[in-house]
Amino acid sequence: MTSPGLKTVMKVAILAASALALAACSSDEDSGLTQSLVAATTLFNGVTSSAPTAVSRDQAAAIPFATIGIRAGNGVEQLLVMGTFSGSNILWGNSASGVAVLTEDGRIVQATGFGGDLTKLIRIGGSQKLPQSPADGVTKSGWDADFADLKIYSARIDCEARAAKEESISILGTAIAAERIDETCHSAILGWSFANTYWVNPATGFVWMSVQNIHPGAAPLTTEILRPPSKS
Repeated sequence: MTSPGLKTVMKVAILAASALALAACSSDEDSGLTQSLVAATTLFNGVTSSAPTAVSRDQAAAIPFATIGIRAGNGVEQLLVMGTFSGSNILWGNSASGVAVLTEDGRIVQATGFGGDLTKLIRIGGSQKLPQSPADGVTKSGWDADFADLKIYSARIDCEARAAKEESISILGTAIAAERIDETCHSAILGWSFANTYWVNPATGFVWMSVQNIHPGAAPLTTEILRPPSKS
């Protein structure tokens, strides 16, 4: 079973965002309007990588909105477009494939379309944000997770995160200085232990790249911000 609520919200949000973008450029030169129409058409068709590895710079540049690349396990990377942006919550989706994720401070808190759905992840204790440097020490957090396809609800997950070291990452050929954050998590009720990794801006905590586990029966998701939201 998938998460129909997240899918519906994702489709509406992306359609609305695209319509607003096109309306905003209605007074532009014909070339600008044409470019936006082409980008919107590509968006509605569902943008995925034609190569078996990653989204290309040209594919990412064709979309004039904030975008994220996401890959399940060793699969093809898909390009998801930001549908809504509210505070620390960002909804990303691909309207054609039905793939969507909701992130909160870079952490995936809902996901659908990846072979196992994370219906909901809610913090019930500890720190919401990840550490940004070794000086922050170990950050502990507790979460309640719902997996509707497993008929499991409010499964407790406890996590510990720490800044490991500074690393340079590459996104679309651009080097980005980041702090690598290692997180270990365990759910006694699920008998599930896993590790997540985040690469964050050490000054702001913005998550540029991550490897996150979303479901006991699904491959981990690798994410990278291809075009960040304007306020990041």
